[in-house]
This record gives sequence, structure tokens and C-alpha cells, in this order.
Amino acid sequence: MLPSAKDVSERSIFQELYGVDLSASQAVITEYKLPIDDVTYKGDTAAKFAVQPGSTVWIGFMIDDNDVPGAGYQNFCFWPANYSTFAEKEVSALCTFE
Repeated sequence: MLPSAKDVSERSIFQELYGVDLSASQAVITEYKLPIDDVTYKGDTAAKFAVQPGSTVWIGFMIDDNDVPGAGYQNFCFWPANYSTFAEKEVSALCTFE
């Protein structure tokens, strides 16, 4: 949790859309790690994807809006099935490694 979003350059995306200055707003920074090691894929190493320039992987995030405003935790709730829980992979983002 950052006390202000002043140093978060990505805020410009939302500022341009909504015409507001978010620099004084608090910011929550969440880091995601792709599971790309053999331990993660133990028993199904065929599902492991290559991490090299030009290779691709479909990626998506489940965003939870059931959290408590101002709290530092997420209370995930997946029922009923929503947020594209059972969607085809093509509704995700196709990421290409540089």
C-alpha cells in the first residue's frame, strides 16, 4: 500500500479515461508471478510453457470486488461462477515474451 499514487505511472491510463487526478490517492501494488518452474508443473510438465523471445502464453486475472475498501486483503468469492471463471482462453490476453 502506497500513501499516494504520485510515482505510479500507470495511473495516467485511468486519469485520461475519467478526467481526474489520482496522484493523491492511495495505491495498492500487486505483483503477480507466473508459475514457470518444474515444481509447479510436477506431474504435468507438458503444460509448462517456454519462456523465450517469441513464445506466447494466455494470461488472465480474476479481479475481486468483494474486498473491504481500505483493507489490505482480498476476500475471494467465486460463487456463483462469474468473472469468466469458465470462459474460453481467448477472452484472456495473449502475452508474447520479448
